[in-house]
Parts: sequence; structure tokens; C-alpha cells
Amino acid sequence: MKRIIALICSPPGLANYLAGGADPTDWDRFYNCPSGAYRELRNALAKRQHGLCGYCEVRLQEPDMQVEHVIPKNQQTGDPARALDYTNLIACCLGVASGKRGRTNQSCGQAKNATNDPNFADPRNLPALPGLFRVDLHSGKIMVDTEACAGAGFCANDIERTIIILGLNAPRLKQERLNRLDNLYQIANGHLSDSDFEEFVETWARQELLPNSNGVLPGFFTTSRSYFAPLSEQILAEPPQPWI
Repeated sequence: MKRIIALICSPPGLANYLAGGADPTDWDRFYNCPSGAYRELRNALAKRQHGLCGYCEVRLQEPDMQVEHVIPKNQQTGDPARALDYTNLIACCLGVASGKRGRTNQSCGQAKNATNDPNFADPRNLPALPGLFRVDLHSGKIMVDTEACAGAGFCANDIERTIIILGLNAPRLKQERLNRLDNLYQIANGHLSDSDFEEFVETWARQELLPNSNGVLPGFFTTSRSYFAPLSEQILAEPPQPWI
């Protein structure tokens, strides 16, 4: 999980919907509104997040994407008044493996469900630098970087708790991270004999860690960040940084 940037204002469709006197607690009615306001909202959030799920960092693509309430809209555990509050919303994947509905395969909003933990780490409140999460290059497991947490003033236990709440170490996600790492290793091995290997690695790392010309990041950003460390931190520290 990485820092994502919040929307700076409500998309027009949502703003117009609320301005028309709609019930701000009725998410289902907004979701089913024929105006297309929900799709506009979802796409605006995804664009703001450079095409990545706000939790697991998988590339967001149709139909595997949705709007997630950071603070649940559930009447008993959350805050229904924030059901249509754009500052409470991010874009996420659907959080399940295709055809696999077992609890161990759930992640992100599906795993979080109505959990409303006061110490939950909202990705919009994470520091851009240093990264508080890292990926074990042997297992694909996402873990807390305790040293980075201490330096940034974050409680490592809260970050660990967030990983558990979101199911970020679901078997399918660990495997997808390993697949991503395997691809990176293959690319590196194919260039080991290059006389300009170090120059190649720096250029390559920028391609993997920075948004492309369409503003989209490759999936599993933290996996790439862990693979290229410490070079990744040098690249990410270069201005401008507002996208991180």
C-alpha cells in the first residue's frame, strides 16, 4: 500500500446529485442513478490514484473496480452521513479472486467490510517518503517497515493491523507479487551482460516507479519499490513529488 492523493473536489455528477436534494445517506440510490454519476466518480478516483487499487495496488480495470468507503456507511459501525462524502471515498478492486469466494481469498474492501478501526491506516494519510510497507522478495508477503514507521512517526502495530484488516496477504495477492517479481528478475537477467547495465537499471526503475505518459502506474507499486531499493527511494525523492 502506498500513499494516494485525495480528490480535491467532488466530481460534477455527484455534486449535482446532492445539490438536487438527494438523501446523502442513500448510497444505493446514487449507485443506481441512471445519470452515470457513479461511473464518473469511480473513474475520477481511479485516475487520481494513477490506475491502482488504493489498497492492494492491482491495476484497476473493468469490471474489477468499485468505489470504497474508508469509513463504512453501515448504520451500526460506520457513518451513514459520509456515504456520499467524496472525501471518504477511494477506488478499489473488487477484492476477490474470480470464482473463489473463500474468506482467505478476499482482500481490500471485501475483507475490510464494515470494520471501522480508529487506527486503520488510510492510504491518503500515509507519507510519500519513506514507504511504510515493503514486500519480502522471497515470499511476496507485504510487511511493515518498522524503521520507516518510527522515522515517520507512525505506529508499526497500526500498519500491521491495517494489513490484516485488508487481507493484503491473501494467497492470490502474494502469488501476484511473486509473478511481478519474477518478471522483474527476468528483465534484469536479460540485461546483465550489457556494458551499460547500471544506466539501464536506473532508466528501467523510473519506468516501473513513475507514472507513464497517461498518468498510470504499473501494478504492485510497493513490490517494484522493494525490488529496486534503495534506488527506488532516490528516484521517488526527486521533485516534483505531488503524484505520490
